[in-house]
Amino acid sequence: MMDKVILIDKKNIPSLEKNFIGINKMEIKNKDNLLIGVLFNGGCKEHFFKLFGFFEDNEMLNLILEHDSNGDPCKMVERKNLLFDLSPVRNNDLVKEIKDNFLILKLKNREIKYYLI
Repeated sequence: MMDKVILIDKKNIPSLEKNFIGINKMEIKNKDNLLIGVLFNGGCKEHFFKLFGFFEDNEMLNLILEHDSNGDPCKMVERKNLLFDLSPVRNNDLVKEIKDNFLILKLKNREIKYYLI
């Protein structure tokens, strides 16, 4: 089962696990799925990821990728493609107010257009 992006209020960003993670790609797949290619150190334990988003304005959704390394002491460079369901974004009332047919998704220094039509 694919995890959904978790929409949060900009004024109430929760405390998140922020173990090191590198982002090497972002792509929209099958209209409502966001693929994020990541790099991280590990190899001995399972790592956990959650994607949070908050509206900066009615044209941009800032994303925060939580990475919980689960205390993994290993240092191998791991690569993984994460897939998140964007339907909570599409179904949000704020999206109905967007004049353009797309929303900018921003994660760290990467941006991608998410078409709403």
